[in-house]
Amino acid sequence: MRARSLAIVLAIIGIAFAVYVEYGTTRAADVERSFGLFVFEAGPWALLLVLALLSPFVRTLNAIALILLALDVFAYYIVFIASQNETSAVIYLYKPFYGFAVVAVGVLAGVLIARANAPRS
Repeated sequence: MRARSLAIVLAIIGIAFAVYVEYGTTRAADVERSFGLFVFEAGPWALLLVLALLSPFVRTLNAIALILLALDVFAYYIVFIASQNETSAVIYLYKPFYGFAVVAVGVLAGVLIARANAPRS
């Protein structure tokens, strides 16, 4: 039960981080906040939360959550801390796709590991 709780907490932390990025960061006056962009950005975290609640292989989801968190921290660093040019914010358009890919590959790995560890009859 501990692994499931950790996966749920990590997913909620990821959603909270997406809320902070979309609504808590300072922006230029001509940049609007967008609920649609927040939903797009938090999509992998929401999927991870649903999987953490329903999935039997939560240890794999914990690894996925840590990878997604590292991806979020990297994107935040590139855009808000070490912004080198005007196009650095484009990473936030691709990051949800990378996140969904990481979740899909991780879930596939979890299924394959569970199948390999299943007792043979």
